[in-house]
Amino acid sequence: MPGPTAPKIVLCEDERQELLTLIRAPKTPQHFSFRAQIILRLADGRHTSEVANHFGTTRLTVRRWRQHWLGRPYASVIERLQDAPRPGTP
Repeated sequence: MPGPTAPKIVLCEDERQELLTLIRAPKTPQHFSFRAQIILRLADGRHTSEVANHFGTTRLTVRRWRQHWLGRPYASVIERLQDAPRPGTP
């Protein structure tokens, strides 16, 4: 029995282009590139498990980045790919 359907990620053309630019840029940190690739695959309609298998990561990681992306709709693309602020004293 399938579980609940995951929320869809819909990208405007500008967001998609910015994600592709980040992936292709040689100076982009790998963690940003990895996260951008996850978001692009999810936006293409891929399932969480399919994306996780493709990148050799866990479904939990893919789910967390989907929620992180959807939870900040008005932030810029690069801000949406950054880690959430951590609590406590730096």
